[in-house]
Amino acid sequence: MSPKLDIKNITQTYREAGHKLTALQDVNLTVQDGEFVTIIGPSGSGKTTLLEVIVGLQQPDKGTIAINDKVMQSRLGHVAYMPQDDALLPWRTVVDNVVLGPEVRGQNRREAVKRARELLPLFGLEGFDGAFPTQLSGGMRQRAAFLRTFMAGQDIILLDEPFGALDAQTRRDLHEWLLDIWQHFSYTILFVTHDVEEAIYLGDRVVVLSERPGTVKFELSVPFARPRLETVKRFSPEMMELEARLFEALRT
Repeated sequence: MSPKLDIKNITQTYREAGHKLTALQDVNLTVQDGEFVTIIGPSGSGKTTLLEVIVGLQQPDKGTIAINDKVMQSRLGHVAYMPQDDALLPWRTVVDNVVLGPEVRGQNRREAVKRARELLPLFGLEGFDGAFPTQLSGGMRQRAAFLRTFMAGQDIILLDEPFGALDAQTRRDLHEWLLDIWQHFSYTILFVTHDVEEAIYLGDRVVVLSERPGTVKFELSVPFARPRLETVKRFSPEMMELEARLFEALRT
């Protein structure tokens, strides 16, 4: 079976202060339909750059990206992307923020609003459709940003450290919520994080990028069955062994 996403030999360079800087070097990665893949790596290893190349915000110097077995030169609009900042527009209500994508694409606003209101309870936002971002907690802002991303209508979702700014308890609550959403919609997800435990807990597979120039140096299949809440004990010997393997991969 062909992969949902097939990344081959991606190399990406920048010019910085007159010098050539290689951010990614010969990155190869395949992601299957419905798979949840987490990506970790040192700061500056090109994790965000990789997501921006996949979504089409940057074009690689070398390599190809295929979606559904078709090499895509222009990928904007074919992959949904949520950056690190929730980027909610402060002058727009929750429902107006989450329908921004359909509006930009010229879709029927009334239908988009109806769909968004139907999804608000699933995203923990029931009753907050008329609220402004400043009236939301950090966790609720992230759920609104997720809903806006899902309203893009694409089944490949790229998430760049969406929980990085949240406190530990909110993060754990959102882990369970995100996994429920993912299983409900059967999306294919690439999720960047600096948190090794988070990478294991969420992912079917953890991909480790090297120091710059980033390349795939290690992959770990997560052996825990789903649902994770029932099968993963965060401080179990099995979990700690996987964490140790990933920390070793990050160090070497």
